[in-house]
Amino acid sequence: MKNNYKKDLLNHKYWDKMHPKARQLIQQRYNKKRLSTPEGKLNRAMSVSMWQCLGPNKSTKSWKTLVNYTLLDLKKHLESQFYNGMTWDSFKNNKVHIHHIKEKHTFKFKTTNDPEFKECWALSNLRPMWRKDHIKLHSMT
Repeated sequence: MKNNYKKDLLNHKYWDKMHPKARQLIQQRYNKKRLSTPEGKLNRAMSVSMWQCLGPNKSTKSWKTLVNYTLLDLKKHLESQFYNGMTWDSFKNNKVHIHHIKEKHTFKFKTTNDPEFKECWALSNLRPMWRKDHIKLHSMT
């Protein structure tokens, strides 16, 4: 079984290498479908934001393994704080951002084991904010 997996993986990588444009189209379709849901968009936002903070220290770990809550917990937490007509559609369409109450740059962590990492990414430090307000807030700092 293992040998077949390695063989299939090599064939897959070979096909990708030989058909880069087709591979790119497949990836674009996958991303478009994945990001068309609030859950997909939320998952991507958290992953990218954590990678920006940790860089190579994040490695290929899923953000969900680095915090003490699930995607559903995060979604419920943010939704409970929606205001002024916020919806998951407005989040999906990039009109709502995830805001850190205590800004990410104020934390001094290098790894995911650092207590400050846990504090930065705790649900209690996250809230939804309208994109225009979020941008305005960051332009003042």
